[in-house]
Amino acid sequence: LASRQWLHDAGMADQAVPRTAFRIIGYPAVIAAAKLLSGAAWPYAVIGVQFAASTAAFLAVYALALNLGLTAGWALAGALMYATSLQLTLDQCILSDSLNASAIILAVTIFLRGAARRDRIGPGQIAASGTLIVVAFLMREAMPFLVPALLPLFASRCMLVRGTPWAARLMACVLVWLPLVAADAGYQLWNQYRTGARFVTTGVQIHALWPVIHAARTDPNIFSGDSPLDRHARQLIKHYDFPETRPINDALFKDGYRAPEIARMVLKKYLATWLTHPITMLDQVRIATSENKLRLVVRPITAVCDMYEWGERPQCFDYRDLYRKLFRAPAAMTLGEIA
Repeated sequence: LASRQWLHDAGMADQAVPRTAFRIIGYPAVIAAAKLLSGAAWPYAVIGVQFAASTAAFLAVYALALNLGLTAGWALAGALMYATSLQLTLDQCILSDSLNASAIILAVTIFLRGAARRDRIGPGQIAASGTLIVVAFLMREAMPFLVPALLPLFASRCMLVRGTPWAARLMACVLVWLPLVAADAGYQLWNQYRTGARFVTTGVQIHALWPVIHAARTDPNIFSGDSPLDRHARQLIKHYDFPETRPINDALFKDGYRAPEIARMVLKKYLATWLTHPITMLDQVRIATSENKLRLVVRPITAVCDMYEWGERPQCFDYRDLYRKLFRAPAAMTLGEIA
């Protein structure tokens, strides 16, 4: 809001991780609009928008469940599972996650409507779903990486259409993704104009470096090469934690490399690590899908507990403490712990 320079210059020469190259424009634009319209109350405006979008997604999940033939009870249970996973807490954060997730859920539910009756996918469905996919992309630049996970779901809906030639079914599945292809290409062209390099985000210079650093905790040979990245990593990594991604980027920046070059360097290292240390990298997947992560899928009580804890009024107990106490010292449990 203070300047329009970012429209023409991403600040590649200013820092290792330039803000407007690292972050995609959608969520900052939402914050900027909230500041213009609400002034100092902008965080409440953003959170209000997030609650409204999540409520729409909740109703869409419920309606889709009914559309697919579930009873009202099961439809409500499915919608509540969605609402009380991460959404209940993320809606109250100034983070892009909430609007991104709501846009994806709405895009999916709109496209899947009519599946139970094998209805034709209408132009309105295709346009609305495609637009929401672009919104999700503009909120979080990882959207193109999620496409392979969503394609089977969309393809299944196209295959269910009855009384329509295969070419028409295929066309529906192609058309819904064209807005994302166009948005991705347009964003790359804008960055080329600003920086001279085609890219959507340089986020991999942080997000692809972190898993490699984490993997090096168990296999220090990962950074045994003689590339600039390997050399700086060997010198700077002490604790194998996320904050160490920044000094490595800063060191490469001082060597004269700019964010797009660093991103390409890091991505090359990340892919090479999968080829040369596949077992170690597979172990990172195991760690990332731990019980702690899986519990995020359905957590009606924990979501409410998080809200109390963020308000510095903890009301809940850690379930691990509870079951340890239950089996070791049940007589010492308080009424609150029993409840």
